[in-house]
Amino acid sequence: MNLKKLLLVILTSLVNINFTLACTNGTAYSSQIFNAPVFSPTIITNGTSTCINSGQYFKMGTSAGVYYQVNSSISTDYVTVTDNNGFLVGSGNQPYIFQTNTVSTVHIFIHASSLCPYDNLCRAISVSLGQVVPFINTYPSVTQITSTTATSGGLITNNGSSAPSTFGVAYSINPNPTIANTKKIGSSTGGGYFTCNLTNLSPNTTYYLRAYATNLAGTGYGSQVTFTTAPSGCLGTTQSPSNTVNGSMNVGQVNTVASCVYAGTYSYVSFYAGNYTISSSIATDIITVTTSNNVVVSKGKTPLALSVPSGNGLRVHIHKDTLCGAEATCRVITFVRNSQNSSPSLITTSVNSITFSSANAGGYINNAGSAAVTSRGLCYSTSPNPTISGTTLLAGTGTGVFSVSLIGLNAATKYYLRAFATNSTGTSYGQEISFTTSNAVLANVSTNNVILITDTSAQSGGNVTSAGSAPVTAKGICYSTSANPTTADIVVNGGSGLGGFTNSLVNLTPGTTYHVRAFATTAAGTSYGINRTFTTTAPILATISTTAVTNITSTTAVSGGNVSSAGGSSVSSRGVCYSTSPNPTLADNINSGGSGTGLFTSNLSGLLPNTTYYLRAYATNNTGTAYGIQETFTTSNPTSILTHSSDETVLVGPNPFIDEIYIDLGPTSKPHSIRIYDCFGRMVQTENFSSTQKFIEVKKLPGGIYFIEIDSIGMHKLIKN
Repeated sequence: MNLKKLLLVILTSLVNINFTLACTNGTAYSSQIFNAPVFSPTIITNGTSTCINSGQYFKMGTSAGVYYQVNSSISTDYVTVTDNNGFLVGSGNQPYIFQTNTVSTVHIFIHASSLCPYDNLCRAISVSLGQVVPFINTYPSVTQITSTTATSGGLITNNGSSAPSTFGVAYSINPNPTIANTKKIGSSTGGGYFTCNLTNLSPNTTYYLRAYATNLAGTGYGSQVTFTTAPSGCLGTTQSPSNTVNGSMNVGQVNTVASCVYAGTYSYVSFYAGNYTISSSIATDIITVTTSNNVVVSKGKTPLALSVPSGNGLRVHIHKDTLCGAEATCRVITFVRNSQNSSPSLITTSVNSITFSSANAGGYINNAGSAAVTSRGLCYSTSPNPTISGTTLLAGTGTGVFSVSLIGLNAATKYYLRAFATNSTGTSYGQEISFTTSNAVLANVSTNNVILITDTSAQSGGNVTSAGSAPVTAKGICYSTSANPTTADIVVNGGSGLGGFTNSLVNLTPGTTYHVRAFATTAAGTSYGINRTFTTTAPILATISTTAVTNITSTTAVSGGNVSSAGGSSVSSRGVCYSTSPNPTLADNINSGGSGTGLFTSNLSGLLPNTTYYLRAYATNNTGTAYGIQETFTTSNPTSILTHSSDETVLVGPNPFIDEIYIDLGPTSKPHSIRIYDCFGRMVQTENFSSTQKFIEVKKLPGGIYFIEIDSIGMHKLIKN
């Protein structure tokens, strides 16, 4: 198996440390943005004091890829780091080390514990460069194993706080080997990959191995793998027969190496790829198969099973017993190719970028087997040994490297995954890898007090101070007449992202108790602020009084009112209503007086002469319409004009007039023409009408003496004030 190809499939990624607790409540210790440490630690001070309390935070600029260590003088303190948008970078007990991937400003919160308390104890805080060992993966399979040699390697995924000075593998016959045990320096193949050739191993021995890398901070180790060297075989001294024996490619065909082979000799056989059974005619014989340079491939009593991954020439050694005994007795050596079909060969690469709901992984298919790979990908489950009968993610076809993203995972859950590859022979799986998703951290949101409460409306809102595990996609308030409302109740949207927001609640029921909570929604779920209650005001009408009616003429009058209180909500309209029947309402004649509170005046016109009217001031708010006390008044009679017919009287008035003249022809119903003259005899207005009564509008006429003529009935003198 080609180790370099296998190493190239391991995906590089920065270490992902998933935190389950985050304390992002607090007040600013200083408005200053502190500089990141370079050669010496940054001491956090506000200019007069280095005393920081639990529940305070400060801001600091950072550089991409650099590790920083937050130190507190109180050993039990808990540190939480967020970016400038409130997204969680990480948290943990002090001294706490973190890294940012970009140049940014971070918020560093200090608390006495992971319960996020406040206190007034002084602690000194400093930030220094973090000392972090390299992060490294051990190649998952040791290859080219013989009785005394093997090949392994690793991948440095992150240098840590400084570049590695040495790297390689450490191995021992005891678990968890370190560089204090036997080690091999690695040979770099580029991109952080390296290989190591192990020699002088003991035959038939189990070894434990870990990749390592050392920098100024110390030595980091990859995961441990185990392997067992091949047993030392019995090797023949002479070749028999002297020529190379070529095996048949036909499955099931018996191939004879030689009809007379002595114990203590070997034969050189050219095999096709496939699975074989090698047999001796003497049932006690021991068969050892080696490479051309006598590296043991397989060893055991006849019949011996042998797997040949690719066409190869091998030596077949024959001995009469496990003591490698020789014997000049003929035995027939044969082999059979049992199958020529093989499924793909592959490995599962490491899992990275783990969040509460997603992760990345993949695989590398280094050998397609006996047919083309028609399907490949990952299968995963919450139970060990997942297969393609469960949940799968497809990643195309063919050999080589592939990667996929797992989404929609459950938070704080352990998963098992394996890469798979399928050809016409069957499906093969890589080694199983397990990982655990992080806890989902919800956004931090608070609910504002409820203000501006009326009988049908109010105002509230909230503030999102931290996004938690994912960006805030929606925020606002939800309310109900039941405690602890959710987004399943009435919702008023307040946008997205961090920061404060204000919402108006409308169309509420008067005199009703409501519950309101702010909310913030992310991919991790929806969080809520505290439950606040308020009660809308009871339905209250406005308070209004009616002004006494004055300036009464035959067709006009003046009244009004005074709105002394708006009641439960603002007054949208006010005025007077009047009718010839008692207790007039808005359904009768109205004269608008605007809106709001205070005094207003209403000028009534178009009234009928000599008629009794009933009038009330009114004021309307959201609750309804209130009325003042009722006033009663009677318009005056207009001036009379006696015609030359003693039984025919025409009424004209008022006199003096202001804006209009009322004419009543009595029983006369024939058409008439009316002309108005000024004091100089000039006609200034003319009207025609056929009804018995008519109002003539004369607003445009200036004050003075006028004469009105009605056909042949007569002329009458009038005065306009």
